[in-house]
Amino acid sequence: MSRRVIPVAIDGSALRTLELYAAAPIGRMRALLGEATGLRTLVLHADALLDSGLFDQFELAELTSLVLPNAAKLTASGCARIARWRSLKALSVQGLGMQSDNLHLLAELAAAPFFEALTHLDLMLSQSLAPLDPTLWASLWEGREFALCTLQLRFLSAGLLSRVWRGGFPHLRVLDISGNDLREQLCAALVNAELPKLEDLDVRGNSLTPTALRAFASAQPFPTLRRIAVALASDTMQDYADWNGAQVGRGPVPMDAREIERDWLAGTGLRVFAGFGPG
Repeated sequence: MSRRVIPVAIDGSALRTLELYAAAPIGRMRALLGEATGLRTLVLHADALLDSGLFDQFELAELTSLVLPNAAKLTASGCARIARWRSLKALSVQGLGMQSDNLHLLAELAAAPFFEALTHLDLMLSQSLAPLDPTLWASLWEGREFALCTLQLRFLSAGLLSRVWRGGFPHLRVLDISGNDLREQLCAALVNAELPKLEDLDVRGNSLTPTALRAFASAQPFPTLRRIAVALASDTMQDYADWNGAQVGRGPVPMDAREIERDWLAGTGLRVFAGFGPG
């Protein structure tokens, strides 16, 4: 006996968040988008959907948040489609440059009417195929003032990070520069940064040395900074085992928050917190 597939009725007018994958049926999604006049958040797991014609007839005037978890194949026409969504306040672009040499499209995104008005920006870039042009990168920020309250930047060198601060960030409260392998260059990555409202800083995943952390904290470059997410290794070693108990390696035990505050942040007023997502 065959089983019939009964389509599920969805009230598009009540839709506020929509998450789409590559296999999404274009016809049904187009009908749904025609009703989704109040859509606020759009997550596109396949950037090819931007070039599919799916969004050609819809302005999505209420859209405030766009997430591209895999922008490896983002195109110029896809960027042009994004630029039409002028109401965007939050943009997350991950994997740009991973499978094709498309890092130059950052300039297209930065030219969008909404870019300076964003309050949340997350850029996770890949330079595996071609290096990011420092001049192009600097042009995204230089001489511009941003409304950003939260900024997340991954997989960048200290030199590239330092170019970001050629722009103005008078409202920035949260800065996540975890995962950039800065090591001894934390201060260099933040040189000339004027962040008068910064409260939380995430620097995990940078292989920071304790002395680099202490040098940054002692300089106290940001007057309102209160919390820092950081990972440091202690002098104590431990064995690591796999799922069946077999030893697979040996390494240092991570320092806990109290140890870091006592040994490396004493007198600075900074407290250690867990950070934002994976470090």
